[in-house]
Amino acid sequence: GLLSTDGWYVFDDSKTPLFDNSTDNEKDIPWAVPASSVRGGSSSQDLYFFGYGWSFKQLLYDYTLVAGPIAIPPVSAFGSWWSRCCTDTRDILVNDIIGGYRNHSLPLNHLVIDMEWHIETVTDVCEKWGGYTWNSNLFPDREGFLAYLRGPENNLKLLLNVHPNSGVDACQSLYKEYAQAIGFNTKYNATIPCDFLSRDAALSLFRIMLDPIDPDYWWTDYYGCENKGQEWAKGWTLFWSNYLFDAIQFQQGKRPLVLSRYGGPGNHRYPVGFSGDAYSVFQSLAFEVYLTVTSSNILFSYWSHDTGGFHGPPPSDELYLRWLQFASVEPIFRIHSNNEERRIWMFPSYEDMKKTLLFRNMIGPYIYTQARRAYDTGLSLVTPLYYDFPWAPQAYTYTHQYMFGEDMFTAPVVTQGDNETRSTQQSIWLPPGLWYDYNKNQLV
Repeated sequence: GLLSTDGWYVFDDSKTPLFDNSTDNEKDIPWAVPASSVRGGSSSQDLYFFGYGWSFKQLLYDYTLVAGPIAIPPVSAFGSWWSRCCTDTRDILVNDIIGGYRNHSLPLNHLVIDMEWHIETVTDVCEKWGGYTWNSNLFPDREGFLAYLRGPENNLKLLLNVHPNSGVDACQSLYKEYAQAIGFNTKYNATIPCDFLSRDAALSLFRIMLDPIDPDYWWTDYYGCENKGQEWAKGWTLFWSNYLFDAIQFQQGKRPLVLSRYGGPGNHRYPVGFSGDAYSVFQSLAFEVYLTVTSSNILFSYWSHDTGGFHGPPPSDELYLRWLQFASVEPIFRIHSNNEERRIWMFPSYEDMKKTLLFRNMIGPYIYTQARRAYDTGLSLVTPLYYDFPWAPQAYTYTHQYMFGEDMFTAPVVTQGDNETRSTQQSIWLPPGLWYDYNKNQLV
């Protein structure tokens, strides 16, 4: 990140591609060009010096003047998300998931469908990961399903997983239409490579392949679009992919959201971050807390973690409860798994888990207010304590506690408890001030 106890930082932006600024139509999307083509050669430098001492908050605000403010996701993003890989069908989602949430009076705002929404036929010309064609066997009535999700009874937002980096293979229903639009030879049914640096190829992909699928938002998995062979864009193409998905949604009149991996400095303008497939162990939970806290040092406010974990054995009842408790006081609350049980009403600690979800739902207005504060100030929803107490050594050493917004101090439990009682001890540093313990309903 940008912060250092030395009190200064130099940000080198010399090699970052630039916008061409050559569009004539205000609805056109600015495109990327090599930095050297604008700055007059590869030896030019673009350096930003930040001198701030212990004024960390001022540094972050100053950085927004260079890199733009922290974007505010749609309000629904601060609610409850359900996601699971990779065998759900329409009936499972309608009856077991959405119906289950409703029957147990639990909030649900975002439904994420992993790769099962599209065909996954593996042949000589088709591959598993990429896909732009609905799987009619699992989702036989796409229009009816979408209408059900968006109807007044549910009012759900739908995210679909997509791997643009896999290209467009010949199994896709609109393969030939897309190939014709960009002048690709289909004689051998070769996969059309992903090329987001070509304005024609990228915008045609959205217009022909992506937009007709009609989710509310996309989950762009893996690298976005690597654009192999383009040396000037190496290491930067994931950022560009996130930018494109964001910019096109904005052009369509939406407040953008793209669930994707982190693309580097500046990606705070295109939330939300997908932190990857975590292992279902306490160590993963502890790391996610640390990652979320320290990412504020580069203005990356919105991480979406796999609550409960993805790889390995299913989480214990205790681990899942602790993960949900952390999720309730982090920017994005998303449950995920690798085809494993995550419905909270199927766990022994259901009542405590339900309290956690209802607490998250209750503080929704507070979270949204803090999202606006993040936009205005450059202070992420989750911030380390050394922003407010830079003189205190404990603010740097107690790495698993943080401020959630302006007013909430939180320290998620990230260690396993006793096998019999599940009780555990975790030291915290309570900063100076007057604090109110929400759980005990008393002043500290």
